[in-house]
Amino acid sequence: MDDERLEIEEKSSIINFDDRTICDENGMVKKYHNNYQIDSKKANVNMIIGRRANGKSYGTLTLDGIKDFIDSGYTDQFAYVRRWDTEMAIIQKDIFNGMVQNGWLEWYSKGAWNDVQYWRGKWYLRKLNEDHEVEDKCPTPMAYAFCVNTAEKAKGPDYPYIKKIIFDEFIPMSGRYCPKELTLWQNLISTIDRGRNKCKIYMIANTISKDCLHFDYYDIDPDQLDQGKIYIKPCGTKGKLAIEYCKDVGEANTFESVYFKEDDEVGSMILTGGWQTRKFPALPENLNVDEVKTFTVYFLYKGKLLQCDFLHLGEVNTLYFSMCKEKTIEPDDLVFTDDVYSDAIGMSNVITTLHTGNKISDVILKYLASSRCYYETDDVGEKIMNFAEK
Repeated sequence: MDDERLEIEEKSSIINFDDRTICDENGMVKKYHNNYQIDSKKANVNMIIGRRANGKSYGTLTLDGIKDFIDSGYTDQFAYVRRWDTEMAIIQKDIFNGMVQNGWLEWYSKGAWNDVQYWRGKWYLRKLNEDHEVEDKCPTPMAYAFCVNTAEKAKGPDYPYIKKIIFDEFIPMSGRYCPKELTLWQNLISTIDRGRNKCKIYMIANTISKDCLHFDYYDIDPDQLDQGKIYIKPCGTKGKLAIEYCKDVGEANTFESVYFKEDDEVGSMILTGGWQTRKFPALPENLNVDEVKTFTVYFLYKGKLLQCDFLHLGEVNTLYFSMCKEKTIEPDDLVFTDDVYSDAIGMSNVITTLHTGNKISDVILKYLASSRCYYETDDVGEKIMNFAEK
């Protein structure tokens, strides 16, 4: 792309940040998400989840990152965290493209800065002239790059001026977490904060999966989260956590609304912020489970009790999975659970994985693999498959 075309594209993306019908006084575009409400809760840990491209990362990096750095007289720095160093290597030079190309940085800094440079693990504000030559550069780094999988390498240096830690994409697309991720993540927080308890943490993610180890750690039940609400929980020994499930404030990108449907697995997350859930076969309307049920086992997964009914349909056998709404586990019930301490609460027939060689486990796995199963809801199917895949 030549310089002339680049200049045309940059100018076409410029926003009039003084237009109060479009933006607020901080230049936040009104049709996209911002952090004003969750910041008002003054929580130590702030989780922000919602649909893709609704402004979660942009708003946090802009309002709680760059703006605070400029307003503090270039002293209040922040840490930007991704899970994998290979991931960071791909996006490190482009993280701040949005607020640079739409003109926000130049507008908010009153012309002092119009570009962000990544250099050796740090981001710096700088001013480029019309020929894209550097006229000025802030000597103090605005932000530092950290990766969870290489957290051990960050030990040693002190980071006394980092006031915010922003962990982007904390729910992974593939469900692939770092080995011992929680330990690495907590050590990284300790490395940056050094016991000062002054760092405010932001954890941002698309609604890709309810099965998230960070939800488990903070005892968050995603089934209880309503879109558009903020929930407050205690964390640590005396801290506070706020989690916001963003309401769908923005307009879906034109290309997304062309290519995706709201009722498919990915489209719901992209267009409305619904949870990205696989689709599972529903029970035929004319099938009465109680009439064909031969045997029942139970699944206790992340505190939710589900039941698995073995169904005999003539020459064909199948399974039906559903939520248990009213059920007390009896001593003789067979329970598959992710809770290794279940036997301490009176369950005698407890199996902590489907991969045991147990005959019943083998039958369940065989049926799951052959898709010879029905599910009460897609969410039930997601829970069962997540347990089976562990």
